[in-house]
Amino acid sequence: MIDVALIHRAFGSDRSVEGSYVDLCSLGGVISIDSSKSVGKTIGTMEISLSAKDMYKELFDQNDSIDLYASYDKLDRSSKVNMNTNNPTSLLFSGSIGSVVTNFVEGREVIEITCADKVIVLTNINAKRTSYDKNSPDATYIYKASPVGTEISAINNLLDEVNEDMATAYNQTSGGDEYWKDITVAVDSDDCSDLSGYTRLNAGFPFKTYAEIFNDFALGTYTNDVQYTYWIDASDVFHWKKLTNNKDANLVYGTDKINSIKFNEEVYDTVTASIVNAGVDLNGTGIWSYTYNEANATELGLRWDIYANTMQAKDFRGLNKVYLPSTTKGYGTATSVSGKVLTDTSQSWTTNELANTYLINPAPPNSFKIVSNTATTITVDGEGLKASEYTIYNGTNADFRTEIKDIVVAEAKARLVKTSKLRYKGTIVLNGTNTHYVNEVFDVVQDYFGFTLTSPKRMRLSDINQNISAGSWKTTLTFKEDVGTEGAQ
Repeated sequence: MIDVALIHRAFGSDRSVEGSYVDLCSLGGVISIDSSKSVGKTIGTMEISLSAKDMYKELFDQNDSIDLYASYDKLDRSSKVNMNTNNPTSLLFSGSIGSVVTNFVEGREVIEITCADKVIVLTNINAKRTSYDKNSPDATYIYKASPVGTEISAINNLLDEVNEDMATAYNQTSGGDEYWKDITVAVDSDDCSDLSGYTRLNAGFPFKTYAEIFNDFALGTYTNDVQYTYWIDASDVFHWKKLTNNKDANLVYGTDKINSIKFNEEVYDTVTASIVNAGVDLNGTGIWSYTYNEANATELGLRWDIYANTMQAKDFRGLNKVYLPSTTKGYGTATSVSGKVLTDTSQSWTTNELANTYLINPAPPNSFKIVSNTATTITVDGEGLKASEYTIYNGTNADFRTEIKDIVVAEAKARLVKTSKLRYKGTIVLNGTNTHYVNEVFDVVQDYFGFTLTSPKRMRLSDINQNISAGSWKTTLTFKEDVGTEGAQ
């Protein structure tokens, strides 16, 4: 048995009143429901087809909310106000109405409703920024200051701004949520710890939407870490997770309620040239380059992408010019920092042996010229030291730029070659499920394709589609063997 509910609430109606809600499935006339969520920070959508009954004529308006629930057990409809609380694993989609179309075809009247999830808000509103002046010509986005000791990441602060902006736009009273319900952050989200406590951060040119800034963070532009992915789930909860190749689950044909598998092996999403952004040098200046695959570019022309800030998550101890008079003196972890002084009590440097070298702490742009040192302390020529890992670089800034550029260009070349190879992509249709998220990584087992238990195919989930109609609930998972997972085991 499949139990389905479509809970409608008129825009601006009181969320705490039971009468504000109606279950469209209880009214009857639901023909089909399709919801989809794709990788790449795109907007989730839901399309609903209803018979054009008289009761629906004046029911729907733009920005009304509709929540989709589905379960193999009986849904708890005892309180529509608490529908999500009473059915925590059954909510598939929560969105607002964007369009309502009545379609008459040979006497068959159908209402077609299109909804979008809250990611659409991030794509439509601009972030806050400072005004320009001659001394500060760059746009700098302002994040809410936090009390000392309670700092939260820039990601949390950005979402705070979104919630504040939307509540203000709707003239919503303090504490109310009749128009806008706050986006919250998932407890298992990865923290942008390098940005904790920042109240100002240069995030690019003005008039960027919040989605554009989140995308910048997700690419590693400001995180000093690996790339991230994000999504807002059906419960208005924002997830921020590191983009890794670690396996999340297995999908085994014959044991996981799989209805069908369809895979193609082909060359797709081929990139022939890449602009390389390797972060910044020891003076805070950007390191940029480019590379291309001659064979592919000759055949297909130049198809560009950006290989962004790949050095931000690298270990700099492997650079040729790292200061290594012994195996330990060129790097370590600060015991403490104070002003312009870093202390590492595990060291035993000779006085001033580090003068005129560079301290990378923990990575550019947090790099400083070393003025002097004692046996266990380093004094630098700037503010902003962090009590974290550090590396001492004994070359010039030009040496550093050359080393970093060589490393990243080589990685970009290898990435271009991978996009020109045959890779798998396709779909797996399951009995309806709500247990997977986009960007999860699966080991797929299907012996016919050569995906065995001992040698599965690792692929990334790029799209989830839920289809409900005539008592049937099917989930279609779309997979790609992307550059990140290609060949990974």
